Amino acid sequence: MVNGGLKYWSAHLREIYQSLYKDILLNVRKSLASGLVEIAKLLDLKDTLDDKSEEDRSFLVEVANHFLSDVEEVRFKLLPNLCEFVSLFPEENQQMLLQT
Repeated sequence: MVNGGLKYWSAHLREIYQSLYKDILLNVRKSLASGLVEIAKLLDLKDTLDDKSEEDRSFLVEVANHFLSDVEEVRFKLLPNLCEFVSLFPEENQQMLLQT
């Protein structure tokens, strides 16, 4: 948010996040997993329905699925926030997320 919110995400942060969420260091993945809900809040996924937002929603689902299939320590960082994470998506996406 300090760096410009959605603009900063689009310009820089998404690229950084993309390279780090599969990092070999456990602590990096744990940190990203525990903060994933904050990234979703930053992107305002529910209210923005353009193509770029759809791409961001797909990316965050991919990241969440990756963390959920990771080792227990990473998975347990995301699980407490999973319901809140899903609630940040539009209703039609929520149904899809809950079914997978």
